[in-house]
Amino acid sequence: MRALPIPLMLIGLLASSVAANGPDCCAGCGCQCACRKVCRLVCETKKVPKTTYSCQCEDFCLPGKSKHCGTICEPGCEGCPQCKPHYVPQSGGLHTRTKLVKTITEKEEKVYRWVVEYCCDKCAASPSPSASAAPTPAPVVPASWQQALRPISAIFSR
Repeated sequence: MRALPIPLMLIGLLASSVAANGPDCCAGCGCQCACRKVCRLVCETKKVPKTTYSCQCEDFCLPGKSKHCGTICEPGCEGCPQCKPHYVPQSGGLHTRTKLVKTITEKEEKVYRWVVEYCCDKCAASPSPSASAAPTPAPVVPASWQQALRPISAIFSR
């Protein structure tokens, strides 16, 4: 039981040392040089289920009151006739009901997220995420937020 945690600790120590130093291969250009961690904004599309509701009309018939059409007499036990009333079903009329119909469709939405990349100094200074990927536009900041956004120098100059 005691031998199991020691190998796990060694594996964890090895993994943390690799993550702290980073790989020696740049994610942007692929060069073999000293790399550093860089945060990049990535735009992705995500499929989101969208539920819509609609109405659909459905016709149906209800049975009505049966019509009495006389009696049917049949010979019973000991020769006595047994008479039963005879009824014919009638329609109660045509009715329409409205049914709720649920439809689920998939809608694509843009999602922005930050990812950590290992890049050389040349690729870290470039605005594009990497040489192989197409550049993604920055998210649009609403005009109402522009007043709340101030340069850092304006905040600390007081």
